[in-house]
Amino acid sequence: MFNVKDTHISPKLSANTIDKMKYMATISAKVIYIEQFSLLYKKTYRETASYNRSMSEELEVKLKEHNIAQASLVYLKSFPTALELIMDALDKSVLSLSAFLWTYKVEAEMDEEQLIKIMQFVLTDWAGKCNRPLIYRPKSERNFWIDRSIPIFQSIGDQTSLVGFEWCKTNPTSHTESAMQQDSWKCGPLRNVDGLERNEHGAEIIVMEGSSGQTNEDIAHTTDDTLQNIHGSICTLCSTTATLDSRHPGQYTHQECRTAEIPLDHSQRLDWLKVFELVAYLVTMLREQILVVLPIAKGKLWY
Repeated sequence: MFNVKDTHISPKLSANTIDKMKYMATISAKVIYIEQFSLLYKKTYRETASYNRSMSEELEVKLKEHNIAQASLVYLKSFPTALELIMDALDKSVLSLSAFLWTYKVEAEMDEEQLIKIMQFVLTDWAGKCNRPLIYRPKSERNFWIDRSIPIFQSIGDQTSLVGFEWCKTNPTSHTESAMQQDSWKCGPLRNVDGLERNEHGAEIIVMEGSSGQTNEDIAHTTDDTLQNIHGSICTLCSTTATLDSRHPGQYTHQECRTAEIPLDHSQRLDWLKVFELVAYLVTMLREQILVVLPIAKGKLWY
């Protein structure tokens, strides 16, 4: 990172000039972060395209546009104050991070202020875990899910009040209804999930699964959970990214909206950009969904 003290500054420079140089150095450092982040996603796109040999040219174009949008932090950039906070936070040490987060002066609209609160709580929790000795880091999928994933999504619900969560071994009503035998009204097999998100009207919005631990990925388990989540999204009929493919009637095209890796220590802090781009996307979609759900709930939707 840039450090003004390492440069040869003439003692004749005014304090104001030195402050400007510090500001320029800080901005340059932020640009480097964004460029590194973009390079990561260029690599991600190449890797994704290489093993999707059966993907149509049209879908490849959409995939490329989607990955570019994610690498550009499209949704996070729509919250400029929140983006500035996370960029400044990336420059802080673990010891100084919490104090910085909670003394940061926020001047933003309510929607952006809620996103900032999510960042503050999530990063404070993460800073405390950065000091955890390696021998105490959980390896099972259940521990990692509870320890690292749940706090992020729970903060979304707590700070926005857009959704509420049920965690671990909960049964989606939508799955039970979809598996019911129509002739006898007999319930089908139950399916427990690791996380279930409902809106204020009780509608199931997101079905979540924790498939692997911290150190190794269980490929078979991940594949099985992915198929179950695809089925879950069809059951809830709430996925805005599941659309009928006109060329293959009865089939769906499913899009991975955002992807992110949760940082485990300070050396991986750049990954928070991907995480909060995902969070910003989810919060934005939840707010847009209210515009659709509210008229339906009030019985005012006309055809």
